[in-house]
Amino acid sequence: MQFKRYWVRGAVLLALVLFLASLGLVRQWLPSSGALDIDQFKNIQYLKVTECTPERGQCSLPVDAGNVSFSFGDEPIHPARAFPIRLQLHGIEAERVRVDFEGADMYMGLNQTKLTRMADGSYQGEGYLPVCITGRMLWKATIFIGRESDTLALVSEFVTE
Repeated sequence: MQFKRYWVRGAVLLALVLFLASLGLVRQWLPSSGALDIDQFKNIQYLKVTECTPERGQCSLPVDAGNVSFSFGDEPIHPARAFPIRLQLHGIEAERVRVDFEGADMYMGLNQTKLTRMADGSYQGEGYLPVCITGRMLWKATIFIGRESDTLALVSEFVTE
């Protein structure tokens, strides 16, 4: 009886591992969701954003002769759930905008979202983060604002539970 119980647990564990591995393979074959080649961004100027938390409301900071405002929604971000990304540029022209999300302490794959310019001049998109098996995860978001001659890269950190 003891042997049968271990065999069933082993079979369930093997099925779970195979299922998770097949999800990873399927994801490789799915088309990308607007990922751009980093080579399209030139002369990148990185700016660290420390005064705000974009997952809990609007962040606004002066950049060059303008201002950039962005948010990742009004509620805490949860892995495996889509969340809104909004960006507003004042006095700054952009040719393309993308947000990259990466684990600050652990590699979590390539997570990029291309933002679409809306009729009101703002940029919007939808972010999605994978689940971390440790639960709590520190993320680094880099907003690339591609301009004619250079690129602004705003770097902000936030935590998911």
